[in-house]
Order: sequence, then structure tokens, then C-alpha cells
Amino acid sequence: MRSQRDRYHEPQVLRRHRLQEPLPGPKLLPTPGWTVRLDTTFAYLEVDDPRFRTQGYEASLATGLGLSLPDTGGRSFFVPLVATGKTYFGLDPERRQALAFRLSAGTLLGFPPESERFYLSGGGAEAFLLRGYEDRKYGGLSFATGSLEYRYDFRLSPQGGTNLYGVLFADLGLATTPEG
Repeated sequence: MRSQRDRYHEPQVLRRHRLQEPLPGPKLLPTPGWTVRLDTTFAYLEVDDPRFRTQGYEASLATGLGLSLPDTGGRSFFVPLVATGKTYFGLDPERRQALAFRLSAGTLLGFPPESERFYLSGGGAEAFLLRGYEDRKYGGLSFATGSLEYRYDFRLSPQGGTNLYGVLFADLGLATTPEG
């Protein structure tokens, strides 16, 4: 039979043992700190109608400079590069139907923090678009995406006001991180 004194000391021994084990929570959280980015985009646009494009093309190159300052000390620089090209083909003389193709690719040079990786998802910037997928579903240091769209203009407002467009699309994408 245990004495009152033994029962009193047992929880302290267990408590000491538990405190010596590493806690799993902090490993799951990102490293806190600051990230500063300065971005710029160069774009070229040549299309027949900015509201419903049936002919022409677009090209853009986005880049910048990022600085990460984690609370653990040190610093790291990174440079995002993203290129996007789009083209449009009219399918009828009335310009109510069109096919649109888009290709985007990008990479991160340097050592970006986890929060600055490219994340492909159902919302956000067009270059990272994978409609139908949840946010931040796929991420990496490099990516490539593409889309094919069939667009239809219902012409419900011939005077040029608010209109209704239909879009049938297929998106594909890939995000990778080099092993190492």
C-alpha cells in the first residue's frame, strides 16, 4: 500500500518527464517573422474588345525582390519570376464565340519563406488559377499552369451595359519543389 507521500510525489515525476519531451505544436507552425516584397509587372495587350476578347493576345512578366526576416535571426532574399501568355481566337463572324488559351510559368530564385511559395488554387491571381480546387491545395518553388476556355457572349445588353457571358473551361497545373 502506498503512503500519502508516494502519491504526492508521483505526479511531479510524471510532470517533469512530460516537460522534457519536445512539444509537437511549434514544428507545425511557420517560423514567425517579417517579409517585405517589391513587385512590378510588364504587360502587353493587343485585343479586339477588352470586355469580350475574340482576337488578339496578351503577354506579361512579373518579377520583384523579396526580403525575409525571421524572428529566429538572419535574413534571406528571393526573386519571384512569373510569365503569362494568352491568346484568343474568334469562332464566328458575329464575335459571340471565342476560344482562349493561357499558359503561365514561374519560379522563385533564392530562399523564400514557406508563405511566399507559389500556391495553385481556385481563387487568386490568374497565373495560379486551378478552378475547382481549394485554396493553397498545391504549392512549390516553381509552377506551370494552363487553361483552355470556350467563351460565349449572350448579348443581352446590345447597348454595351452589363452583359452575360458563358465560359466552359479546363485548367491544369503543376507546382514543384526540388528535393534536397
